[in-house]
Amino acid sequence: MISYLRRISSRRAYAIHDGLLNEWGLKVLDDVLAREVKRTGAEIRRLRPAESIEP
Repeated sequence: MISYLRRISSRRAYAIHDGLLNEWGLKVLDDVLAREVKRTGAEIRRLRPAESIEP
């Protein structure tokens, strides 16, 4: 996902395919996404179960 975001220079992204990760895996993913936010300034979030967004 990070490689894709870097290629397209997206300003917003949502991680949605992480349902198989356990609590530790989700923490690692959140840390990776937080570092990318600092690097790019883009808005990157991981949606929680049953959470949705308005386009």
